[in-house]
Amino acid sequence: MDEDRARLQRFIKSATEVYESRYAQELQQPISVSVHFNLKEGFAESSRTGPDEESVKAAILTLRFFCQDNEDISMRNMAAFTKGLSVNQSLKDEFETIRDEFNAYLDRDHGPPIFKIGGHTIRNREIFEAFMYGKYAHLTKHEIVAGWETLIQYDGMRAGFDRVLRQFVQTLVWLRTVCEKMDAELAAQNAAQQRIRRRPPNL
Repeated sequence: MDEDRARLQRFIKSATEVYESRYAQELQQPISVSVHFNLKEGFAESSRTGPDEESVKAAILTLRFFCQDNEDISMRNMAAFTKGLSVNQSLKDEFETIRDEFNAYLDRDHGPPIFKIGGHTIRNREIFEAFMYGKYAHLTKHEIVAGWETLIQYDGMRAGFDRVLRQFVQTLVWLRTVCEKMDAELAAQNAAQQRIRRRPPNL
């Protein structure tokens, strides 16, 4: 049970680090994109207003723990782990529901605004994975982001990544609350067992 509590507490600690990061605080501010058309010169350019790159990179160092299945606090691994805990079933169900709702959000089309490339509507998961693994971590999807960088929609997509991460952070906050309740329940069970062990034998 001590190992179970330690794992819950690692999740709680990491989720708190993300929530208290400068990036997460900057996400509370408006995120916007402006497009400037120069009709005389025949070109258009866009710019994004939102969290700076350094704060994004710093937050992702912790955020990736919740995505990578080689980490014991990834959302997928935690969902399987919490099912085996001796805690109230409603807490297990709540954890799973929150995670399922976030995955459903990722699988929806991004928007507004909606982005289409070659007739394909870009989904939240595609934006998340492209920037997460093509710009900030591992770079396994670098070619996708490199292709997007040539598009006028690029800054809008980059702002879309901020919006997806805003939902990710909120999801972690909700999951952290559930884990705190689970940890408190396990702590109470530990205390009860200790009292039983200290009880003097019947004479």
